[in-house]
Amino acid sequence: MVSFLTGKILPFIFIAAIKLVTILWNMITNRDDNLNFVMRFVRTSMLIITCISLISGISYPEKAVIILFLTGDLLDRIIFYIDFKPLDINRLIYSHLKEAEK
Repeated sequence: MVSFLTGKILPFIFIAAIKLVTILWNMITNRDDNLNFVMRFVRTSMLIITCISLISGISYPEKAVIILFLTGDLLDRIIFYIDFKPLDINRLIYSHLKEAEK
């Protein structure tokens, strides 16, 4: 985020490339429902648009590009929490106790 807001091209492109690879990998390996796929697709397109605007320098400092970038980052956070599946310690203890009883 800092590299985009300060206009540093190389760090932003490096981080964006890593994000694009992970997003595309998740889209290919995880066959999500349509809503998650659409959210990932929109996030990817927003990231590509902001990359192009930063590299070209034509429309980088405009408010619309910054709003696109921040909206994409918000979508990225939402997708992270959708994908986050913490361990349920109660279910883990219960299954361990069930196995111990056998």
